[in-house]
Amino acid sequence: MTFTDNSISKQPSSFLRSFWLPVVSGVILSFAFPMMSFWPVAWIALVPLFILLQTIENRRNAFLAGFIFAFVFFAISIFWIRHVTFFGLLFVVCFESMFYGLLALLIWELFQKHYCGVCFWSNVRLYIAIPSLWVLVEWIRSEIPIMGFGWNLLGYSQTEMYSLLQTARWTGVYGVSFLVALGNSFLYMLYRLITHRGSAIHRFVIVGFLSLVTVVLLFFSFQSGKAQIMKELRGPIFRVALIQGNIPQESKWDRRLKNIIIEKHLKLSELAAFDGPDLIIWPEAAYPGYLNLERSPTFLEEITQINVPFLVGALTQESETDYYNSAYYIGREGSILNRYDKMALVPFGEYLPFRFLLFPLESLAYQLGVSDFSSGSELKTFEIPLGNGLDSSNDKSANKVKVGPLICFENVFPSFSRDLAWLGAQIIVVITNDAWFKKSSAPYQHLQPSILRAVETGRWVIHSANTGVSALISPKGIVVDQIKDKSGTDIFVTGGITRPIPVSTTETFYLKLGFLFPVLAFLLSFQGFMKRKKLK
Repeated sequence: MTFTDNSISKQPSSFLRSFWLPVVSGVILSFAFPMMSFWPVAWIALVPLFILLQTIENRRNAFLAGFIFAFVFFAISIFWIRHVTFFGLLFVVCFESMFYGLLALLIWELFQKHYCGVCFWSNVRLYIAIPSLWVLVEWIRSEIPIMGFGWNLLGYSQTEMYSLLQTARWTGVYGVSFLVALGNSFLYMLYRLITHRGSAIHRFVIVGFLSLVTVVLLFFSFQSGKAQIMKELRGPIFRVALIQGNIPQESKWDRRLKNIIIEKHLKLSELAAFDGPDLIIWPEAAYPGYLNLERSPTFLEEITQINVPFLVGALTQESETDYYNSAYYIGREGSILNRYDKMALVPFGEYLPFRFLLFPLESLAYQLGVSDFSSGSELKTFEIPLGNGLDSSNDKSANKVKVGPLICFENVFPSFSRDLAWLGAQIIVVITNDAWFKKSSAPYQHLQPSILRAVETGRWVIHSANTGVSALISPKGIVVDQIKDKSGTDIFVTGGITRPIPVSTTETFYLKLGFLFPVLAFLLSFQGFMKRKKLK
């Protein structure tokens, strides 16, 4: 028996009277991210948007609904960009909102194709296609060349849900996003089935099937997470020291304060050295100058006296036109052994993109504070010798550990951490300077991608920040320690910690094939647009 039910798409609704629905979705979803960090609301946030999309009459309004949702979400969640530039905030919010306008348009097209409220396979295909489309659009907006900005993906909202987080070991962050979007899709489908005409038995069968799929997927994710979290971490012990200098952005490049800033970091390093670290890490641009040109003899002498290898964030000048944001590996004897130059530069922050089109604005851009850095050419790993640590149980046969450095928002791109793991990195170090954004949610949002990178790669991730958050993240995505003062404050505080971590070499499924999950999402979303049989 076949049913037809045109009520889903044929009941006209004034968009102007219902525009508050995407606004509500945007506000609710923003609560799932720092500073609110109320992650459960992510599982219901998208439902109001979906409800509006099923009654919208045309493509223009569908796109506008998605744009409004994303505009509200990003305007709230990344409002901290205003500390750097209001124009940049407006540009990023509008640019990112266009992706979700496109997403809403595609979902609306799905609703037009699957308007039957009680047709079994129509509902099943729609149920799977919605979260698949969500993942596909997240992947595009994150990985698009030059303008990729994978900030505050749906999956990042679940960084406190450690069991569910282990899904990323198989699918990456996009798999976590898929499950959260699937939960929203399930709630919407319940609304769809309850509010539209049709046989009660058909509604019961559809609800039962969708419920079963949802419960099985979530149960698998939670159970695998519990097993992984309880599993003991083993491996050679590597002792790492984090230094948080807490240098305000307005003071960082004051030439009069250069020696004071260097001395502050060195004093903190001397204290950390008493705990026998194998590596001392300074955050992004901790050395306030061009380290390859302006090294003072005092700096090198103090490094030698501390007698510990250093990873130091600093700038590099190779010529009159080539400047780099770099991470230096300095040996215990004070010599530079290796250097990594940041590859993913911040558009309109560290360089002017599309220069061939925007060259008339070049001088204005530099007046507004846009830097002119060059991009590095390749990822690198640093080989750090073991043996300076104090743990007697250390495996002496493993005499070196490979550390893979990332700088600033490079941790937002899953491919960078994945490539470092493929290069043999056993520990990933993210150095950053979030002092630009004052006391805001930015440092906490920036920590979330590092948590996912740890789970995806099965590696420890060391997140080292100038003003915080500076933390050690286990391969299970758990922040095991971070720099705090006595009151528990973790940003804009000065300090350091030295901690032992067992080096992990686990090869996750994500590293093997899980990074292809967006391709699977494309196929699952494509099936939703396949031609269906005409209803009689």
